[in-house]
Amino acid sequence: MRAMLLGLLVCARLAAAEPDASGPVTTPPESPEAGFEAGNAALEKGDLAGAEAAYRAVLGRAPDPDVYYNLGNVLWRQGAAADAILAWRTAAVGAPRDPDVAANLDFAHRSTKDALAVPSNVPAWAPWMGALSVGEAAWTASALLGVALVALGRRRQASHLPLVGMASALGAVGLVVGASAMAQASADRVAVVRVLDVAVTSDLGGGVTLFSLHAGAEVLAAEESGASVLVVLADGRRGWVPASSVGIADPTRPFPLRAL
Repeated sequence: MRAMLLGLLVCARLAAAEPDASGPVTTPPESPEAGFEAGNAALEKGDLAGAEAAYRAVLGRAPDPDVYYNLGNVLWRQGAAADAILAWRTAAVGAPRDPDVAANLDFAHRSTKDALAVPSNVPAWAPWMGALSVGEAAWTASALLGVALVALGRRRQASHLPLVGMASALGAVGLVVGASAMAQASADRVAVVRVLDVAVTSDLGGGVTLFSLHAGAEVLAAEESGASVLVVLADGRRGWVPASSVGIADPTRPFPLRAL
């Protein structure tokens, strides 16, 4: 891991290629790889706006944890702390074990006004999903089931009981891991408050104000209905907020424009 805490916030994962000597990025490069390199080159030259534009263009075609990570660094350096947290949290969806992402999130979390505990969307019966992405879990399940099928297919060529027992064990583990991947894919997403403050209300689109949240607070988006989102805090409190006030950490969604 490179320099700790604040050092992580201002460093980027630069591509191996030499920085582009051209001016600021103004048009999307031809490939995601070229876009990532162009963003890194702009960042090395101190062109934060150009780097942000390049990374956003890449995310529009090929969401990738490294791009989200670098975008978060750029946004943080521009003072958009809430959007930086959202970018890093989205990076963590695809790279849950990345120590740089975790260090940045920990540092940024301690600088937020609410300092709320980060809610977990990991199924209680599948704690390993805190260390695996959905894609990794799905691949692992497929591999285990594939090995189990091969073992069953070869049971006639060796003693039956060892192969049958191994195939049964691998198949059972594969089914559990596959089920955990499906559960995680459908779990509530982490959301980040992107405005200075927002009132959390008791009813959809209005009602009594229950409490307030502030920029950078992380919650779970339990339900979306029109222009409102039902958010749930780690301590169990819940209520409705305008959808425009939060960003959801989901690589399948377009990354939102800069918060006002």
